[in-house]
Amino acid sequence: MSEVKSMYVHIPFCKSICSYCDFTKVFYSFLYEEKYLDSLENEIVNDNPNKCDTIYIGGGTPSVLSLNGLERLLSFLSKYLEKEYEFTIEVNPETIDEEKVKLFAKYGVNRVSIGVESFSEEMLMFLSRKHKYEDIKRCVDLLNKYNIINYSFDFIYGIKGLKISHIKNDFKYIDILKPKHLSFYSLILEDNTCLKAQKYVEEDEEVVVDQYNYIFKELEKRGFNQYEVSNYSLEGYKSKHNLVYWNAKEYYGFGLGASGYVNGIRYINTRNLTKYLHKENIRIKEELSYQDKKEEYIMLKLRLNEGFLLDEYQNLFNENLLDTKKEEIKSLIERNLIKIEENRVTPTYQGMLLLDTVVVKLI
Repeated sequence: MSEVKSMYVHIPFCKSICSYCDFTKVFYSFLYEEKYLDSLENEIVNDNPNKCDTIYIGGGTPSVLSLNGLERLLSFLSKYLEKEYEFTIEVNPETIDEEKVKLFAKYGVNRVSIGVESFSEEMLMFLSRKHKYEDIKRCVDLLNKYNIINYSFDFIYGIKGLKISHIKNDFKYIDILKPKHLSFYSLILEDNTCLKAQKYVEEDEEVVVDQYNYIFKELEKRGFNQYEVSNYSLEGYKSKHNLVYWNAKEYYGFGLGASGYVNGIRYINTRNLTKYLHKENIRIKEELSYQDKKEEYIMLKLRLNEGFLLDEYQNLFNENLLDTKKEEIKSLIERNLIKIEENRVTPTYQGMLLLDTVVVKLI
């Protein structure tokens, strides 16, 4: 049996569509909810997964489900948890009320990822987000009331019109609300998004780098450690589930458009809701070649500030990277993009900013 111990579950429903989002999503309809959960449970039961150390419910907006739908989902998934676990759900703050948080506590959800994106009403409007500060405050107060203290905020920077003063204001509210984990993602213009259709022009790279530098310094002052290029946590609050991805480990993926990685095979579920609701889930499968695994290992591991061990790389791929990439490594060290200490390759601060350059050189 495979040693997979992590599960991603996709809930595609949203009440509104954010301007930057290219994830698999559909407008929420109560009529679809029950059928979707039927198909989801059917898919999971048929796959017969192991009990998991981490389960992550993402979307879409999982918290948009009705109380009955949410209870059904959490009750069903909780059976797949190991004794020691991390059970995460993504939420939009305006969709949270006390009854939903009670369900989180009842079924063992112990980590909540809140889509904040910004505390600026101007930026929220641009991103087509529907919440206000009061919604986030209410959400956090309820989580604390039910002793779910491990909550994370997502933010987006690199938006045209976003100023350092906006980010400074975000930190004022971070100080008040005290999340344990923060994710800061630079806005990327993806295909099949409203912004792309509106011919949005991306922010200048220099401005984005200035914002990144400001964010990093402010987080460092507050005791947040950067452990991945976009993710920061207080001591003991790294996302265990996301570390599975970044460490190139295997995981189950269930739900519309979800991807998984099991027994050396990557797969993506159908993005066609009608087919999924009729339990016609077609998976596109790809067996990773030796070269694919090697490139993916380097690409994912270098997202982490701890990088990777040269010995581990050699054991996995029967290759001495110091020999095969001697000139490239020398150049990257001279440019202060990586360092090698005690058999470990790690990206420098500058290397994190120019990660694509580093990865291309090493693969």
